[in-house]
Parts: sequence; structure tokens; C-alpha cells
Amino acid sequence: MQLLESMQRLLESLPPEPLAEFMRSKGMPPERGFILVLPERIRGELLFPPSYVRFSKAASAPLIFQGQMFNPL
Repeated sequence: MQLLESMQRLLESLPPEPLAEFMRSKGMPPERGFILVLPERIRGELLFPPSYVRFSKAASAPLIFQGQMFNPL
């Protein structure tokens, strides 16, 4: 039971959507169709990536796309 309580405290301390908050802080919210592309090598670090996150072997750093444009971070 202690593990579950520890996990609950951890989840409660996190923002609702850390990746979405990061994107919003850059002026590119996922609600407006922006997609965050992360390097494939970190795929295992995100257990349940949100629908606005993609992974690419070609990406060496995070990128944010909307439609035909992209913004390297």
C-alpha cells in the first residue's frame, strides 16, 4: 500500500499535462494542432505519450510542428 500512496503523491505533484504545458510556454499549444516530435531514443521514458506526441529517429532534439511548418526548439 505504501507504494500506491507514494505513486499517488507523485502524480498529484505533477502538472496535469507537462508536455502540453511545455508546448504552451513556447506559444504552440496542442489545442491548436501543434505536434511535439521527440527523438526516438526517449520513447521508453514516456509510458503513455499523449496523442499530440510523435517520435522520430531523424529528430535529435524536440521539434514542434503545425501543418506544413515546424519550429526547432
